[in-house]
Amino acid sequence: MQLTREHLVWAYRLFLDREPESEDVIKRQLQGLSSVKELRRQFVNSAEFRSQAEVIASSDKCNIVIKEIAEHLRLFVDLSDRHIGWNIVNDSYEPEEREFVLQALDDRASAIDVGANIGFFTMVMAKRVGAHGHVYAFEPLPRNTSLLTRSISENNFDSRVTVSPAAVGDQPGQMELLSLILTNNWGGPYLRTGNLPVPPDHEVTRVPVIHLDGCALRRPIKLIKVDAEGAEMLVVQGAKGLLRDDRPMVLAEINRKQLAAVSACSPTDLIGEMSRLGYSCSPLVQRELPSTLDTYESDEIINVVFSPK
Repeated sequence: MQLTREHLVWAYRLFLDREPESEDVIKRQLQGLSSVKELRRQFVNSAEFRSQAEVIASSDKCNIVIKEIAEHLRLFVDLSDRHIGWNIVNDSYEPEEREFVLQALDDRASAIDVGANIGFFTMVMAKRVGAHGHVYAFEPLPRNTSLLTRSISENNFDSRVTVSPAAVGDQPGQMELLSLILTNNWGGPYLRTGNLPVPPDHEVTRVPVIHLDGCALRRPIKLIKVDAEGAEMLVVQGAKGLLRDDRPMVLAEINRKQLAAVSACSPTDLIGEMSRLGYSCSPLVQRELPSTLDTYESDEIINVVFSPK
C-alpha cells in the first residue's frame, strides 16, 4: 500500500496521541518510509511511544499528586490522566498558551476559564491577577471540579476564584455531557446536542448549562479562555453582550470534528461569527499558517487568539 499524508497523520494520532510538528516533518517522513509496515515499526519502536506505553501500563488507577507549576503555585493532578496530568507533571503542558495568558493579564484583572478541567489555567490566571483580581472557572465534570476546588484551597485562592460546576452554552438550562467510561484523557467530555448519538463505551451525565451574558461577573473581563470540546460557537453566542461591551481577548481551541458534532458549524463559521462581533483571528502558533485567519479548513486541532479589531 502506497503511503499517503493521511497515513502519517493518523499514525501520529494513534501511536503518539498528538499531531505532527509541521508539514515539513510529514514530507520528510514520507520520503524516508516505503510501506505501512515500515511506518508502524518506526512508531512502535520510537522512544516517545515506548514512554507513553509505560505510562499507560502504570497509570490506569487514580493517583493524585501535587505539582508545583510555578513558584508557590500548586496544582492537584491525577497521573491516570496521561493527556493532561502527565504533561503538567513533565512541565510540557501547553507552554505557548500559558505564556499568552500571562502576557494578556495583569494585576487586578478579571478573567474567565471555560472548560477549566482540573484548573491549570485557572491557577495560572489567579496568580497573575493577584488578590484584587478575579477568575471565573466553569467545568461540568465532577471529577475535574473536585481537583480544581482542592487546588484553590491549597493556594488560598478562595477569594479570587469562583468555580461553577456547569457547562457554558448559548442559553441557560440543562444538557447531557458525554464522556468515555474508561479513558486516559479527562479533557475529552463534550455536550450532546441535537440528535447526536451516544457512542459505545460512553456514559451520559446531566449537567447545568449557563451563558456568560447571564452571569454576575466583575467587569470588565479582560481575557476569556475557551476549551469547550466543540461548544465554542455556543459559548460565543451566549456571550455576545460581554464581547461587545468588554472587548476581551479570547483564547480558543479550534477542533473541526468537535465543532461539527456539538455546534453544527465549521471553524470558518466560528471565525466569521467572531468577525461580525469585531474580532480578528490569529493562530497562537503560526508554523505554516498566515498571521491572520479568515478561514480554516484543516482537520488539525489548533489554538487561536481572537483580538478585538
